[in-house]
Amino acid sequence: MRYEEFQRLAIASLVGRQEENGSWLNDEAATCAALEVLLEDMFGPLASWRHSWIGSHVRGHGINSWPLMFSYGPTTREEGVSEQKLAAVWNGISFGCARLDKSNLWLSIKWNNLFSFIDFDARPDSHALEEASTNVKSEDPWLLAQLAKYFLFADRAYIDRKYQLERCHVLIPLIRQLISSAESDHWTSKNLSLEETTAIVSQFLFHPGVPIFLEEIRNEESKTMDKRWLQELDSLRASVFSWIRSRQSSEGSWEGSPAITTHCVEALITSLENREGLDTISDENKTVVVRAIEWLLSDQVITWWDNLRSYEQIQTLLLLKKLSSVGRFKGIRLGNAPFSAAAFSGALEL
Repeated sequence: MRYEEFQRLAIASLVGRQEENGSWLNDEAATCAALEVLLEDMFGPLASWRHSWIGSHVRGHGINSWPLMFSYGPTTREEGVSEQKLAAVWNGISFGCARLDKSNLWLSIKWNNLFSFIDFDARPDSHALEEASTNVKSEDPWLLAQLAKYFLFADRAYIDRKYQLERCHVLIPLIRQLISSAESDHWTSKNLSLEETTAIVSQFLFHPGVPIFLEEIRNEESKTMDKRWLQELDSLRASVFSWIRSRQSSEGSWEGSPAITTHCVEALITSLENREGLDTISDENKTVVVRAIEWLLSDQVITWWDNLRSYEQIQTLLLLKKLSSVGRFKGIRLGNAPFSAAAFSGALEL
C-alpha cells in the first residue's frame, strides 16, 4: 500500500474524530496540527498560498493563492475543496479563537503561525508576541526560532515588503541570537533534546526565506548588514545538516521517537519550502529522509501511533502529507504487509 493511500485514509479518520467544540482531543496543540493537515490536503503546500513577498521571490512569480475567507459559502473558487473539511477548519479556528487568550507562549505562537496563513478577521495582533520576543531566553533557541518564523511570514494579503522590513527590530535580534547560540554544529535547550532543538531551529534558520530577507536588508539604503551573516549561515547549514544526519540510528529514526524523527526530516527538507514544483534536496539528505519515512511507516511505528494520542501523531501525518507532493519521495510503501482500511481505523485512533 502506497503511503498516499495511507494519507487518504488518515485524513478521513482525522475529520471524523473532531470534537463537538471544534477541537481534536480538546487540545490546542492537537487542533493546530490537525488544521495544518487539512489545509495542506485541500490547498497543497502551505508555502504555495502563503501571503508572503518572500514566497513570491523564491518561486519567481506572483502569488497564486486561494486564502480562506471569513465565511464559507456553499461553493468555492477552488475545485475539489471538500465542504466537510472546510467546516472542520472553520470549527477548529473558532475553538482556537476562544482559547487563545489563555494559551501559553508556545501555543500562542502556534496559533498565530496558523492564523498568519488565513485571511481571517478574528486573527490576533502581534504586539503581545513582539513584547514576548524580548523576554525569551537564549537557552530556549527552539522557542526563539518559532517566534522568528512567525515574524518572518505573518503578513496579510495587503501588507507589502516595506511593512515586512519594518520588523527588522524584532527579526534581526532573533536571528543573531540563533546564530550566536549554535555550538559549532547544533543547539542545546533545557527542555528538549539536542536533536529536537537543532531540528526545530534549522527549520527556521535555514529556510530559503531567511537569506532572502537578509539580502533585502543589505539592499536597503537605510539598513546595513555585513555579508558575513549570509556566509556564516551557509557554513552553519552544512555543519548542522551533517550533524543531524550523523545522529540518525541504523533503523532510520532519531532517538526512536516518531515526533523527533518528524522534526529532523522537516529540517532536512527545509530547502523545499516555498519552492513550487522543485525537488531541490541533496542526494545525501534524500537517502536519510527516505530511511526515516520508511521507519515512520513501518508496522512497528504504526502500532505505536495508537498510544501516542497527542498532537505529535498528527504532526507526523502532516510531514507525510507535505512529502506526498515531492516527486522524489513518491512510491514508498507502508510496512511490509498489505494494510487495510479496517486495520487503519485503529492505527490512527486519536
